[in-house]
Amino acid sequence: MEMSAEKRTTIKELNERSRAVFRQVVDAYLETGEPAGSHFISKRTNLNLSAATIRNVMADLEAAGLLFSPHTSAGRIPTDRAFQLYLSDLVNLFEITLNQKTELEDLY
Repeated sequence: MEMSAEKRTTIKELNERSRAVFRQVVDAYLETGEPAGSHFISKRTNLNLSAATIRNVMADLEAAGLLFSPHTSAGRIPTDRAFQLYLSDLVNLFEITLNQKTELEDLY
């Protein structure tokens, strides 16, 4: 599910709402191992967004190559690119050594 280099999205390119939904979907998937649906995301967060709004954001994230749906009625699963983006965002939140950053990047 990789996109060409010129169409890759960075976390900074996502608006605040998209970043919040993106993080919730990845967090939910990491916790449960299951596709995350819009209703589930709307109930587990304090984003104050309707399930319909979350579905629209998830569709945009899917178009950006960050999420995919294993089948029509399923929630969304993060792509490999999404995990790379998520990890990159986490790494930027914490001060780590260059060696630690390289080790993390090698893992993902």
